[in-house]
Amino acid sequence: MAIWESVSIENYGEFYTDENSLELMKRIKKDGYFGMDVPANYYPITSMISVRDSRASMTVLNDRAQGGSSLKQGRVELAINRKTTSGDYGGMGRSL
Repeated sequence: MAIWESVSIENYGEFYTDENSLELMKRIKKDGYFGMDVPANYYPITSMISVRDSRASMTVLNDRAQGGSSLKQGRVELAINRKTTSGDYGGMGRSL
């Protein structure tokens, strides 16, 4: 997972994700049920994710489909789904 942070942007739980590379959709951070904030707030990102306030903005452009969110103030998180044909030696002994 990659995390980019800008402490000067005060987005207050609002961030923007692309909608099939056509337009940006405003997303608002939701409180997840039973402490499940991450699954409730990750969205598919095909080309960009952005955080903004009245003074500044930060946009991350990506080259492949990823999951993304802004769970903390001024922070953008991107996660990629990786697939391998063999195990990663992480304890399960199975392919991912």
